[in-house]
Amino acid sequence: NNQIADVAVATCDNEIFSYIKSIGGRAVMTSDKHERSSDRCAEALLKIEKGNLKNFDIVINGTSASLNRERLDLPNDLFASGSIAYDMMYADSQTPFTNWALEQGAEHVTDGLGMLVEQAAGSFELWHGVCPDTSPILRSLRHCSK
Repeated sequence: NNQIADVAVATCDNEIFSYIKSIGGRAVMTSDKHERSSDRCAEALLKIEKGNLKNFDIVINGTSASLNRERLDLPNDLFASGSIAYDMMYADSQTPFTNWALEQGAEHVTDGLGMLVEQAAGSFELWHGVCPDTSPILRSLRHCSK
């Protein structure tokens, strides 16, 4: 049974922070002065790192940094053995985040192209009542991007 062992929500909102705590979750309060979500993530990870938490099984980049080929300023040694790095952005080659994750020892890395295809398939099913097989679509898109 594979379960995510540790998740932290980074927020500057007291209501969100309190709610996450009330349901037994881990919340990290961050500054409300950040202009980019990647800065909020970096602040939260630094706070977590200072708390000597264990490494993470899954690290997700939900920022737009990869769209601009920017590398996030994240602490090293975030990845546990067998960990997954997921970049919600996608590109025709590895993103700066997935490259960094591989350098840091993530065992599996992927980008958000699969999510895009599955969202499109879900919309198609809502409109047409048929769920398309997404495997050949994803293979074709990966092949065309090379």
